[in-house]
Amino acid sequence: MSQSEKCAICDKSVNAKVDIKCDKCLLLIHSTCSGLSRTEVQCLLSKDRHITYYCVKCTEKKDEIQDLKQLILSLKSEIESLKNNTSKNQESKHEYMEEIIFEINERNLRSSNVILLNVNESNASTSDERKSFDMKKSIEIINQVADVSTQNIKCRKTNGEQDITIKYIRGIPTIVPIMESKK
Repeated sequence: MSQSEKCAICDKSVNAKVDIKCDKCLLLIHSTCSGLSRTEVQCLLSKDRHITYYCVKCTEKKDEIQDLKQLILSLKSEIESLKNNTSKNQESKHEYMEEIIFEINERNLRSSNVILLNVNESNASTSDERKSFDMKKSIEIINQVADVSTQNIKCRKTNGEQDITIKYIRGIPTIVPIMESKK
């Protein structure tokens, strides 16, 4: 007896005239093994039937295939999400690195800056005279504390600024009025 003459469910002999055939795997199945009602079996055995029958094994495989398809779609979506996050993270890292490089360059530019506090103010009447006085006083103080060249010293004082302080904003020292620095 060939395998096609055995029930796909119980593996016992089948009769092709009485038993039904799976429309997917084309194996014969006892009508009692199919789990179908008598009416359903009669519909399947009629010559002009309009319904299809899949055995339990093919139905399980079909469900497994659907589950696998769903899993594949889910994995594809997750991969796309990871790709997008990776590119966003790389952009963020790039921007962060640019900020760090900018900050390092700014600090290098300010590395030679000196801020002098509590220097006596000039009583001169013009702005240029006050700047000249401040420059001389600054050079005098620097020469007292260090043996350095004072050729490139620049004075940053305009309009007799008073009541100012330095506030660090995002790591950058910024001159602000005292009232604003308390915020």
